[in-house]
Amino acid sequence: MNTKKEDAAWFAVHTYPRAEKKVSQLLKAQGYEVYLPLQRQLRQWSDRKKWVDMPFIPSYLFVFTGVSQLYAIARAHGVVRVIYFDGKPVPIPDEQINWLKKMLMHEIPVELTQEKLEPGTKVVVTGGHLIGMKGELISYKSDRKVVVRLEKLDYSLVVTIPLDLLQDAAESVG
Repeated sequence: MNTKKEDAAWFAVHTYPRAEKKVSQLLKAQGYEVYLPLQRQLRQWSDRKKWVDMPFIPSYLFVFTGVSQLYAIARAHGVVRVIYFDGKPVPIPDEQINWLKKMLMHEIPVELTQEKLEPGTKVVVTGGHLIGMKGELISYKSDRKVVVRLEKLDYSLVVTIPLDLLQDAAESVG
C-alpha cells in the first residue's frame, strides 16, 4: 500500500472466529503490513498431539496503515470491523506492538486475560529480554507478575518477571 509513513499507524482489526490467519493472508496479498500474534501451543486430538501456532488474541490482528485505508480493510472478507472508539479509529501505539512481538518471539510465558486487574505500583523491567518495559505490579494467583494493559482491546497481558528485575518506575525517572 502506498501509505505515507507519517500517516500510518497500527490499527486493531476484529475478525470472525478462527479466520485470523486467512484474513492476515488476504490483507498481506493486498499489500498491507499485517501483524498476527501467534503462540505455539500443544493441541490434543483423539489420535495424536501436535504443536500448532494459534492466534494469541482470538479474533484480532493488527494492520499498519493510514486511516484512509481502513474502510477497504473493514470490507475485506472475514473482517468483522476495525476497532473504533467515539466514532474514530484507535491507533495502537508502536511500543505495545513491539512489546507483544518481543514477548512472543522470545517465548516468554504470557497469559492473556480479560479479567479486570486492579492497578498497582508502576514498574519498569531492568533486565532480561523485556528490559525497559513498563507495567503495573500486581498480586495474581499468589505470584508477583507484571501486567501490560492493551486497553484499546480490553485485554491485559500477564507476564511473570523475577522481582529482582523490577524497579519502581518513579525511581527510574531522571
